[in-house]
Amino acid sequence: MKKISILITSPSLNTLDNVSGIANLTGLLIQHNEEVEYYHFITGKKDRESRNAFLICKQCLLPAMFLLYLIRNFHIKILHFNVPQEYFAIIREGGLIIIGKLMRKKIIVHLRGGKYNKKEIEKYLLKIIFNKLLMLSDKIICLSDIEKIYLTQNYNIDTLKIAALPNAVKISNYIFKKDYSGTLKILFLGRIEKDKGLNEIITMLKNLSNRIDFQFMLCGTGAYEKFVTEKLNEAIADKFMNCGIVSGSKKDEVLGKAHIFLLPSYYEGLPNALLEAMAYGVVPICTPVGSVPSVINDKENGFLVPMYSADTIQEIIIDLNENRKKLEAISEIGYRDIKRKYSLSNYILSLNEIYSDLMVKAP
Repeated sequence: MKKISILITSPSLNTLDNVSGIANLTGLLIQHNEEVEYYHFITGKKDRESRNAFLICKQCLLPAMFLLYLIRNFHIKILHFNVPQEYFAIIREGGLIIIGKLMRKKIIVHLRGGKYNKKEIEKYLLKIIFNKLLMLSDKIICLSDIEKIYLTQNYNIDTLKIAALPNAVKISNYIFKKDYSGTLKILFLGRIEKDKGLNEIITMLKNLSNRIDFQFMLCGTGAYEKFVTEKLNEAIADKFMNCGIVSGSKKDEVLGKAHIFLLPSYYEGLPNALLEAMAYGVVPICTPVGSVPSVINDKENGFLVPMYSADTIQEIIIDLNENRKKLEAISEIGYRDIKRKYSLSNYILSLNEIYSDLMVKAP
């Protein structure tokens, strides 16, 4: 059977350049979706790349590069845009979407997390661009029914135009035999940015250091990395392990050892790191932002805590450390939930239905 040709946008798939849930899932699709031939067009900046004159020039050239790419690959009928709900991303992807529409392509706008996820855009021009972006789309994909309701109510979009499709992870052949005894292992995995709640994590770990035996594993990279590592070295010293960027077998090893996953973010979409952690039985403690509440049932398969709540996180960790059977039970429930609801195979089936429907309508 002939494969469907799809252009998909995302940051670089090289984990050394970018620690991104969007890139991670895009890489999995390219690798495992056997019905689709993906053409990957890189957008966004690298994690360690500064917003300087060079980056601005590169972004200004992006529309021309995109147009040339479409001309060279004119047979592609469907463009799948991953759109973080952030200021620069909305402007960047909005320009590319206009070009795609002028080239008479079918447009999928796949809304990702960001500052404006389930939040009104206060900047007038940006709001116009975002509205136009949604109007030009042939299909909108959001991360949960929570987001779908928000979009229909606040942007007057036909509910049939929107598909709620939660992120997914590959369920590995990992054998569920996690060791729940000994030192409690606490994990942060993802982009190291201030808005991930890392200040609260540092404060909490400092207060926790004299109360229980733990090890904190920091995995990832980002603009806030130097500050965070310095503060953690000062606060918890020998209890801190800076793992850097993890992928492949190294990521499997870290997730296999970890007991608790921390993500007290100020905003999110549906973090892939959360799904990955739970797929390895790591108990999540997260803020109820974005579509996180669609995954975590508080006190059942994880914990939802208020924003900026270092004390609440600390109380939960102390309780789980003292009640390892409770930790194990919540861990196993989370693992089963991810395996049942967020498998990559089911995600690909749903996505291919969207592609097939648009191919029928393509010119």
